[in-house]
Formats: sequence, C-alpha cells, structure tokens
Amino acid sequence: MSSGGDVHIPSHTDHFWPIFPESPYWLVRKGRSTQARASLRRVYGIKDEAFYDIEPDRMAEDYRLTAAAADTVKASHHRTVLGLNISAGFECFHSQNRKRTLTAILATSSQQMLGATFVIGYATYFLKLIGIHDYFDASVTLYGVMLLASMTAFPLVETVGRRDLLVWPQSALCLILLIIGILGCIPDAKRATWGIVVCIYLWAIVYQVSVGATGFVLASEIASPRLRGETQGLVTICNATWGLVMQFTIPYMVSVQPFHISRVTNGHPMRE
Repeated sequence: MSSGGDVHIPSHTDHFWPIFPESPYWLVRKGRSTQARASLRRVYGIKDEAFYDIEPDRMAEDYRLTAAAADTVKASHHRTVLGLNISAGFECFHSQNRKRTLTAILATSSQQMLGATFVIGYATYFLKLIGIHDYFDASVTLYGVMLLASMTAFPLVETVGRRDLLVWPQSALCLILLIIGILGCIPDAKRATWGIVVCIYLWAIVYQVSVGATGFVLASEIASPRLRGETQGLVTICNATWGLVMQFTIPYMVSVQPFHISRVTNGHPMRE
C-alpha cells in the first residue's frame, strides 16, 4: 500500500500557483495596461521604471500590427464552432503559413518518433530485459547524464543554429537506434549488451543537447506572432498524439512476448 507521502510534493506545489503572474501580453491585448505593468514587475523584478513604461507600449504596438494583419484575412476563411472563432487554427494550414506550421510540428513530434519514449520512459525495464544486473543504478546514472547534457544545451541553443541542432542530430539518433537493433543480433550476448548500454547513453546525450532542447524553441520562433498561440496549441496536440502512440506500442516492442523481439533482448525472460 502506498503511503500518503506520495502526494506530498504535488500538493505542496499547489501553494505556488497563486503567485504566478498573468501574461503581460494577454493583459495588453485586453487593454489592461496598468495590470500589465504590475505583471511585468512580478515577472522581471527589475527597478527600472522606464522599462515598465516602454514595454507595455511595445507590446501594444506589436498587437496592433498583428491585428492589422488579421484584418487582411478574407471573411470566407472565418469558421466558428459552438460560437468560437477557430479561423486562426485553419489559417495555420493556409498556403502562407503551412510550411511554418508543419516545421514547428515536426520539430517537436520528432522527439517522440526518435525514441524519447523508449529511452526516457522504458530504459530501466529494457536494461533489466537485456540482463544488466544493476539495471536500476544504470538507469539512474542515465538520467543524471541526461540532466548534465541538458545543462550544456543552454549555451548551444544560443550559439548554434536551430537547423544544425535538429537535422544532423536526428540522423545521428536514427543511426544509434539502428546500431542498437544490430547489436541485438550479435551471438556474443555479453559484449552486445554492453554495446547496447553505451549506445543508449550516447543517444541520451545527443538527444538532450539537440532535439530535446531545440524542438519547442524552434516551434515558438518560427510561427508568425499572430498565430503563435494557435501554432503552439497544434504542436502540443501533435506531440501528445505521438506520445500516446509510442506509449502504447513501446511496451509491446521491448517485451519478449507480444512482438517476439527476443533477439534484441538476448532472450532474457521478463522478470517480475
């Protein structure tokens, strides 16, 4: 039976929600400039009063320009569902924005398609299947390595182009997964097992410094300011959909029974 301590951390985090500020940009859009300034003070915390006078005006001008662009959309493109205007969602796939939208979606969905669910969610179970004795310690070490790799992604995101952090690392991640599959066919199970472990660690490092850190950054930058909210919504939906698919299929793929991938796991039976 699980103890009540299992819910202590989630319940304690609820106390921090009241201090979260409202989005200053949203307040400016609603014409509530005074509240926007107060929200900016909570977000930035700097003492430069001139900044709080200039920034809301900049946001208001940005919104004015995006609203003017919205007025250029033909009325025939407007669609409503239950009284809600969903024309912006459809406009994301209009000829002028389709490439931006698909790029943003693929940049984040590739995280799931390149094995993030497998390595992040099922590494412990997979290490157990391939016969690693200290599989739990190995998985904890793996997550520690991923944390350190994420930290190195901070300077890389600002110094290396988005394309370089997405295109070439994706090819490398695919190659590493292919090597893992090939190693599962090697007769020498002991050597192959440690080769698989090394590849999993290498995959985690490459992923965290590239696709894992850059996917949502590119998704937020590539969308037009007017459709940024709708684009982010579509990105989240697609990412969650791929996550659902992977969460359903990965357990079947790594288990030795349903898909009979016994060679990849070197024939080790599942231990309960």
